[in-house]
Amino acid sequence: MSFRELEYVLAIERYRNISKAAESLYLSQPTLSKFLHTCEESLGVRLFERNGNRYLLTHAGERYVDYARRILRIQADMDNELAEFASKACGRLALGYQFNRSSYMVPMTMPKFKALYPNAAITLQEDSSENLERMLLDGTVDLVIFNYTSRHPQLQYEVLSEEEILLMVPENHPLAGHGETLPDLRYPWIDLKLFKDEPFILQQSDQTTGRIARQLLAEAGIKPPIAMQTRSIEGTLHLVENELGCGFIVETHLKYIPSQKRVRSFSVGRPSTSIELVAARRRSDYFSKCAEDYIKIIREYFAAP
Repeated sequence: MSFRELEYVLAIERYRNISKAAESLYLSQPTLSKFLHTCEESLGVRLFERNGNRYLLTHAGERYVDYARRILRIQADMDNELAEFASKACGRLALGYQFNRSSYMVPMTMPKFKALYPNAAITLQEDSSENLERMLLDGTVDLVIFNYTSRHPQLQYEVLSEEEILLMVPENHPLAGHGETLPDLRYPWIDLKLFKDEPFILQQSDQTTGRIARQLLAEAGIKPPIAMQTRSIEGTLHLVENELGCGFIVETHLKYIPSQKRVRSFSVGRPSTSIELVAARRRSDYFSKCAEDYIKIIREYFAAP
């Protein structure tokens, strides 16, 4: 059994579709189907149940996938550590970012990283916080940069910054002048109860900002009309600018996402609401120097004015 074969089975498990898995592996569908048939025959067990075009793991398949991920993690750790001993270089860095943050953080941090490690092979996964956590646990990525309020016992977290969740209101909105200046707040504070009848544009409930937005509205005791739900933070900002509703945003997004900034931003909560931006990694695995250096670069990025 080769590492390549383990990767083939993991691809089928990830996509649950033989054609999509084959495409991701740059194989033809018949080639991957033949491999799976041969693999299952040699093992004497079925790894997948076929349900139309969907491939679902059997119990034996679940155990195979668990061992395959562990084997490939150990192999990657060995390759990276030995590569650092041999050349003091970074062989591979598998990163995970939330959809909306990678669009500006990766371009702003990667040039300095590539100057340090010009030959590093970098892979980037962009997904929701929940899916990124799963990818980190199964070894798909080595390091995740995200806002996530839960903490998994198998993961280690390093806080990079604390970011405030802001309410965005169109600049010409009748309530835009109702903010109050309070001590120790960098933004005017506003009472969310004032917006009980105003339309809102919210992120999806499996996104961190979307989940916190719903909590804030519930804590304020209001159920305003939801004009739209979207995964795009940038889209939310532009919709608010065009007076289609109010919305929530992490302050760092507001700073770096290109827009005309035709919005007023307010602190909300008691008296404000903040979340941590963290770098997460597996506790038990080798953590390369180049990954440590990438975290340092991100810290410098947030320390810049």
